Amino acid sequence: MSEPKPPRRLGRVRRWLKRSLAFLTLLVAALAVLVASLPWLAGRPEMLAVLNTMLNEAIAPGRLELDAAQFSWNHRQRLGPGRLLDGEGRMLASFESLTLNRGLVALIANPADLGDLVVEGLNLVVERTADGHVNLVDALNESPWATSKKDEPSNGFQLEPFDPGLNLTLKLVGGRLKLVTPELVAPLVVDRLDAKLVLATAPAPITLELGLAQQEGATLAVQALLATATTSDDTNTNADAKEPLLSAVIQATNWPLTVRVEGLDTQAHLDGRIELRALSANLWSLAAQTTLTQLVAEGTALQGDRLALDRVELDADLLSKETGLALENLVMNSPVARLTARFPDTTQGQLQGRVDLAALAHQVPHALRLLEGSTIEQGSLDLDLELANRTIDATDEQVNPRLDARLAVTNLRVTTPGNPEANQPPRTFELPEAVTLTAAVEQRDTNAYRVETITAKADFLDLKGSGDLETGVTLSGTFDLGGLTSQIGQFVDLGDLAPQGRAGIAATLKRDPEATDPAHAFAGWLGLELRAINLAGLIATPIERPSARIDLWIKGSTDERGAPAAWSLAKLEFKTTQEAGRLQLTRGQTAKQPTALELALVRNQPTARGPGRIDARLNGSVGLDGMAVSGPITLDVLRLDLQAPQTPRLNLEVTGRYEPETGRASLQPLRPGDPEAMPPPPLAIAPEGIVLTGLNPSDPQAINTLEIEGGLYGDLNAIQDLLAVWLPDAEPGSSPAPSPAAAPNTQPTPEPVAVTLKGRYTLATDRLDLDQSRITTRYVILQATGSLNEATHHRIVNLSGQLIPRPRLVQFMAESYIEPQAQLKLAARPFQLTGSLVGGSLNQLLKGLEGEVGVDLVEFDAFGLKLEQPAPLVVLCRGGQAVLAPIRSRMNGGEVEIHGFLTLDDPMGLSLGLRNSSFNNLAINEEVSDRLLAYLAPFLKEATEVRGAIQLDIERGIIPLASERDLSLKGRLQFRDVTCRPGSFTNQLVALAGADPNRFAIALDQPVELTIAQRRVVQQGLQLPITPDVTIDLAGWVGFDQTLALQAAMPITPAMLGGQRVARDLLTGKRIVVPIRGTLSRPQIDPRVFEMALKEIGGDVLQRGLDRGLQEATRGLDRALPPELRDLIPLPGRGGNAPNSNANPNRPGAGNRPRRPNTPPNAGDVLNAVEDLFKPRRPS
Repeated sequence: MSEPKPPRRLGRVRRWLKRSLAFLTLLVAALAVLVASLPWLAGRPEMLAVLNTMLNEAIAPGRLELDAAQFSWNHRQRLGPGRLLDGEGRMLASFESLTLNRGLVALIANPADLGDLVVEGLNLVVERTADGHVNLVDALNESPWATSKKDEPSNGFQLEPFDPGLNLTLKLVGGRLKLVTPELVAPLVVDRLDAKLVLATAPAPITLELGLAQQEGATLAVQALLATATTSDDTNTNADAKEPLLSAVIQATNWPLTVRVEGLDTQAHLDGRIELRALSANLWSLAAQTTLTQLVAEGTALQGDRLALDRVELDADLLSKETGLALENLVMNSPVARLTARFPDTTQGQLQGRVDLAALAHQVPHALRLLEGSTIEQGSLDLDLELANRTIDATDEQVNPRLDARLAVTNLRVTTPGNPEANQPPRTFELPEAVTLTAAVEQRDTNAYRVETITAKADFLDLKGSGDLETGVTLSGTFDLGGLTSQIGQFVDLGDLAPQGRAGIAATLKRDPEATDPAHAFAGWLGLELRAINLAGLIATPIERPSARIDLWIKGSTDERGAPAAWSLAKLEFKTTQEAGRLQLTRGQTAKQPTALELALVRNQPTARGPGRIDARLNGSVGLDGMAVSGPITLDVLRLDLQAPQTPRLNLEVTGRYEPETGRASLQPLRPGDPEAMPPPPLAIAPEGIVLTGLNPSDPQAINTLEIEGGLYGDLNAIQDLLAVWLPDAEPGSSPAPSPAAAPNTQPTPEPVAVTLKGRYTLATDRLDLDQSRITTRYVILQATGSLNEATHHRIVNLSGQLIPRPRLVQFMAESYIEPQAQLKLAARPFQLTGSLVGGSLNQLLKGLEGEVGVDLVEFDAFGLKLEQPAPLVVLCRGGQAVLAPIRSRMNGGEVEIHGFLTLDDPMGLSLGLRNSSFNNLAINEEVSDRLLAYLAPFLKEATEVRGAIQLDIERGIIPLASERDLSLKGRLQFRDVTCRPGSFTNQLVALAGADPNRFAIALDQPVELTIAQRRVVQQGLQLPITPDVTIDLAGWVGFDQTLALQAAMPITPAMLGGQRVARDLLTGKRIVVPIRGTLSRPQIDPRVFEMALKEIGGDVLQRGLDRGLQEATRGLDRALPPELRDLIPLPGRGGNAPNSNANPNRPGAGNRPRRPNTPPNAGDVLNAVEDLFKPRRPS
């Protein structure tokens, strides 16, 4: 019987189980394959891109680029090649490969054991800028790896065991390094960099091995060890412990060192060994046996000299003990100096140093400011310090430390060059004890010191002092400025510095009896009494004072030893015959309170115009840390009161603030004014104020670029005059000094000026870059951008911009200085200027410039002359000359051509010179004739119906711009077919000539020699044709104020003699000169002068007529008489019997015909006289 079959349901379950088991087996296998392939997948390019993105998000703004990656569960991990870039795409580091010898499984199993990490082919560039930024740090600035800890409180230097908590060996193989910092003269390039850093868990130490090498064979090796755990509880305090917490050894072979400090670059090669062993932060030792070879120092600090030392040796052992620092040994040797010292503890020791002045001066004569050719043959600077214990009394067991110090310049012998031209041979002088400073200070007890003696001795200096704080430390002596100058000046180049005078010096330092706690307070005083002071050379003009007094008071607190530790009040006062001032600083009661600042200055300054006065007052506060500025400086108010003779008084009140943290300083007017106000104030700050940023008092070397923005405005003449009060060497303003006859309150015309600018000043290069600048004067605005190199010395300028006329004020100038009806319009024009701005005058400034500057003349209409096309008015500066670009235009239908130049070499100031210029064929009318040509040809005054043209040729001329000269001009004026009806002035001349003014018309076609000088227009060769035979010659001058000094020379015509018939040959060569005075508008011709001249000429004509009549009558009678009667009858006019030519024409019987009153003699009088002579007389 067969068994029964299982149910179908059970079979289906079994099949399902088999299938599920197979599926799970496949799934597990697939997962195993997936997990095994994860490292392979992570290294695929697609996953590498994802990895790069994730890393870059973590290290932004830096960027990491990985070209390849290899991962393994059981073998090494490898990345690379790769690069690290900064935010701007510059490469900071690159590496060929980064390999970790641990597999992922081992890292997961023991994450503290990282194994060996090898970086091959690392190329690293580290750069630090002057403002402290490091490229690597900036690239990772926002990443969590670069978290700043600057805000965490610092507990000072701590040296404690350090346990990293992991095991890692980091190796750098075949790397390169480039280090760039402002402190290095040149970048440090390491051609091969190898390093090994071993981080281990306690108790194994952390070790570092670093090897640097250059292609030239220079090497630097560093070995360091840091303990990760203490060996005993007293390791940090036991000086005899054998195992240090930190040890480091540096071994150098010909390693280059380059150091740059302000104004000095030093380069050398280092050989030797430096070893540091530290048991704790307070117990350590430092030993150095090094040699610097090929040391070279140069830079601006050495004034162009080069200090070169073949070898500088240093051997030093410095210990830090529980009792303090101990210098076991110090020996330093060089060709120019030697120093030895030993201070085994804080109570005893000795230091000796010597500088060979002859050897030093041989290498750096300019740095020592030796006169050219001077030589220091021998001499030394010696320093001796001795610290020893001293017993006050032989029976007293108390021992007090005493410090004796001596600094001296000894055995100085100097040879100075002679002067062959002055027959002065070389001279040698010796100073056995040139300068000696000695001091002895003794500690009496823990908090008491006594200055046994302090002296300073030289030919020009004698100081002595002694005492203690209880009774007062006193110092007194004398100082001879002239003696210092005469002695040191024999071989030291003092330049223009030649101070003279004597000073008495006194000083005291003692406990302050007025303080709350006198035992911990001090009061100090220094006084200088100066006589016959002449501080020549400090500024251009020597400061001479017959006497001066300076006092300085300082109060503060002392430390536990009784030495001054902090100040609370400082006050400086000075007084001379011209000045008096006071400066006081009062420190705040707490560190957060600012220091109060008070300043007062009064000065009486004589100037060329008379006495001036300065009165300045300042109240404010400043945040100080010691004597360093640490908080804001606040100016509550600064009042400046300046008064110059004949100049408006300056009252300037400003407030301000300086923030050291941001380096920002600002000045604001206390009461803002209006820059457009007229008349302008002498000087004021613009309403927007002045802002200066970039100042950093905590690190002066970091002050590199200063941002400047702001403006000033005022009266240019007043500013210059006020400078004569503020600066002793300043000159008065541009306005000339008034003459003795001038009114006492005469003031120069205000010249408003406003200056605004925005730019940057770079201290390192002495360069001012102008982003915006604007100078506004009365008539023009100058807008410029550019730079000013060597701003404090040569002032090399490179500017470009626009010169913009101010239309309303230019028109006002034309109406005021040309004529009320004048029309003048100028347009802006670009300019470009380069060159030097060094010079004491405008002329000298222009001589140093290259470029062009000017405006466009758009419209000119004055005196009837109208410009028909625009013309550029441009000055070209080239090669020390300034030439006016040729001006060519059209005016009144004619052509204008002007050539000119600026008189830069004229000692009297700046003028515009003209030469070979012409105004050709200019049409004229009544306006031109009456308002302009009347000065050149006065008979055109008030002329009507004017027609024709003129040509003016200027041979040379001077037009003053900023000069004391007068306008002058030499040329020729040519009238071309000029016709007109005469005015009243010409009508008077025509009437005198005997012509009818109503029937007369002027016709001119002639040249006139023209001269303008001394504010006068001088005419030569000016003729007025009356008739074809009669011409009036006009000569003399017309003043700019229309005054006349003319002479009209006209011939005698029959019409002047009443129209009578007169032989013309009797009038030949007879001319009347009539003076003309008055003004062009009201000429004055005196008829009495004309009548007297006509009478004189008429008498001469009468005599000549009588002589001729007698001669003709005698000849007629001779012909009528028989020959035999001719000799019997004497006739007048025959031979020597002629009437006396000098007979009185008014003799009785000369004629009874009455003469018209006030009528000059004419031909009728002559004929009457002849008739009376020959007609028969009736018997009486």
